[in-house]
Amino acid sequence: MAAAMDVDGAAAGGERPSEKELFQAAETGDAAAFSTLAPADLAAALSLRNEDGRSLLHVAAAFGHAKVVTALAAVGGDAVTSVVNGQDEEGWAPIHSTASSGNSEIISILLDQGTRSYHCISVRCAICAASFTVFGGHSFRYVRKLV
Repeated sequence: MAAAMDVDGAAAGGERPSEKELFQAAETGDAAAFSTLAPADLAAALSLRNEDGRSLLHVAAAFGHAKVVTALAAVGGDAVTSVVNGQDEEGWAPIHSTASSGNSEIISILLDQGTRSYHCISVRCAICAASFTVFGGHSFRYVRKLV
């Protein structure tokens, strides 16, 4: 899907990171890897999926890297709305992993970027919201935002 970007290998001079490098950056919290991409390349990177059907945003959100989530969201528009609401092979959108880990900063970013409420009206997400509230020690204001 990322036709505008050579994701399988670095470009001439090693200017563009490979798909593997981008997923590694999302996992480790290397926001600089995304801030150096041209806007078109960043938009193309949003459509990448790993072997579990997870996007870069899924990975960054699951590992709690708010700076990477913010860098990816900087693309704006339909590309971000699509990936924010995209589901992996298990049917999880980025909001599910984030809620279950209790990261209020990323929850807010994802909600601001257009996470659809239907992702949060399921038993699974109710469990995630309860986990977020009880185990994360946060108030119910985020649960109200989720549903």
